[in-house]
Amino acid sequence: MAIGKKTKARSESAVFLLVFAAILVVVNVLSVRFFVRSDLTARKVHSLSDASLVAVSRLKDRLEVKAFFTEDLPPPFNAHARYLRDILEEYAAYSHGKMRFEFIDPGEDEAKVEQAKRLGIEKVRHRVFEKEGASYRDGYRGLAFSYMGTSKAIPVIQDTQGLEYEITSIVKQLLRDRAMVAFVTGHGEPDFELPEEPDPSQPRPATIKMLRKSLENYNVRAVALGGQSKIPDDTRAVMMVGPSKRLQATELFKLDQYLMRGGALAVFVDGMKVGTGGPQLTAEANDTGVNDLIGAYGIRINEDLVFDAQCSRIPARAPGGLPIPIAVLFPPWPRLAKLASDHPVAFRLSNLTLGFASSLRIDRSLRTSKKLKLTVLGKSTSDQSWSERAGVNMDPFQQWKLGKNKGPFVLAAAIEGRFRSAWAGKRPPTEDDDEDAQESRPEQEVIEESQKPGRLLVVGDSDMLQDTVVGLMQRMQQTELPSNLVFGDNAVDWLTQEQGLIAVRAKNVEDPDLREVSEGKKLMYKWGNIFVWPIAFAVYGFVRSGLRKKRRASVKL
Repeated sequence: MAIGKKTKARSESAVFLLVFAAILVVVNVLSVRFFVRSDLTARKVHSLSDASLVAVSRLKDRLEVKAFFTEDLPPPFNAHARYLRDILEEYAAYSHGKMRFEFIDPGEDEAKVEQAKRLGIEKVRHRVFEKEGASYRDGYRGLAFSYMGTSKAIPVIQDTQGLEYEITSIVKQLLRDRAMVAFVTGHGEPDFELPEEPDPSQPRPATIKMLRKSLENYNVRAVALGGQSKIPDDTRAVMMVGPSKRLQATELFKLDQYLMRGGALAVFVDGMKVGTGGPQLTAEANDTGVNDLIGAYGIRINEDLVFDAQCSRIPARAPGGLPIPIAVLFPPWPRLAKLASDHPVAFRLSNLTLGFASSLRIDRSLRTSKKLKLTVLGKSTSDQSWSERAGVNMDPFQQWKLGKNKGPFVLAAAIEGRFRSAWAGKRPPTEDDDEDAQESRPEQEVIEESQKPGRLLVVGDSDMLQDTVVGLMQRMQQTELPSNLVFGDNAVDWLTQEQGLIAVRAKNVEDPDLREVSEGKKLMYKWGNIFVWPIAFAVYGFVRSGLRKKRRASVKL
């Protein structure tokens, strides 16, 4: 009888083991084609975003990826190869077999070294610390992509932060899926690039080449509104950044009619011009005529400057002091900490620095409109901000005082829906003021209401996108992609309705600020950690000890 029970138990154990082994085999086979990963980080930094998965799934031909990595690189670069292998495996899994990658260590192999050079991968010198002291070692850490006869490369991988964004951007470029974005020119706007040989006797011109460079996934062109009949139909978005001269009515009309055709327009315009060329900062009204356009939609840019005690620091030289710049808090550069982070333009941005920003005035008609959706993207603080007009003292070393016209002030807003034309019920403007000439020309047709939903972004500041401010934010935030540049890129993505990359880019922005709490809560957390937890553990110990004594007493021998 006992032998029979043992035999039955052994048989059941064997069957159980076989079934368990079969389940493991089936799970492993299925995991080759189907897998699930859980990423518990707030910004999903360890998993691919939907935009990356969609991009790689649209490959029509074989994408060859070669990762040139030297073995035994010093920290932190030795960990980059492991991270890169994991992320490339996930890309490949979603490519339906269209993407393949391999890791290559060129070493001393001349053929591989030549291959890396031909594909645009650079050799980098690394500093190595050993027992004998510091030494240098040359190595490779780059990525090369080949697709349908086109090659792209990341010559040197400096950091894993932002790597997914770089890879996905290259995949989209190889797919040649680029929307057209036009920048308005001809009114003193910042240049895309510096002149080849700038005149040293002239002030350095304002530029937005960092923004232009970051828009590699788009076709970018300049558009002169005065030189053409209308904005081309293939333009997905129009950017107006920093005009300092007045736009003509005919130019505003072209922007209006573009928006009526379902276009998307971003207006980064200063209400005040701040002069930085002299020994002191000066401010005067910036009459661009833009309010004649956007005012008809229910929003205007005020001729003021917003100051905020919650502000960023700027490097400034004290008069008569050391020639070394000192970082000082500068209220004319408000730092917005409460953004509409659920909106694509401000997605997951914890803060944003503006430079010499003007407030926005929003009409009641826009706030209550059933055809337009208004989103306030950012405001100044309610109790520590104020606005000033021309003639204000902006000496960075002064003792700042709260002004009379207190906030909060709206500084950035997004509008979408069906707009009503600024020329509804009016004759369109002409370039010739001669009445006889107007009558002799065929009158243009005015589109009085949006044929398709359009999008409008209004920000009372253009300095935030200029290279000087972006470069300063890069140093302060210690990232190549500061929040100002992220905001500008997100704006273009939202305007063109290419919002997929916003989630990818959001992984790379600076860490959010610590949430401010009241002094009462601080004391509660402090004394709670000191007393509550020890008391709780002591009580738990006494209760457990009492239960154990009671249990022993109830045991009968």
